Amino acid sequence: MDQVPKLPPDKCHALAGERKGQFAVSIGKQFRLIFEPAHDPVSTTEDGGTCLKSITSVRILGVEDYH
Repeated sequence: MDQVPKLPPDKCHALAGERKGQFAVSIGKQFRLIFEPAHDPVSTTEDGGTCLKSITSVRILGVEDYH
């Protein structure tokens, strides 16, 4: 996950609210590929965020237009 681009066009980003712990990657103008780490437990950083370097496997949750 640490190597997935965070700038457009892919723009991988962490989600918030009830989607906390999930991530999205842009796959079109409005559609996003939604996924989450497939690790239990998920490694965290000192500030409580997800340790992206430790994620080597993801679970695809779907493709959505959540805007």
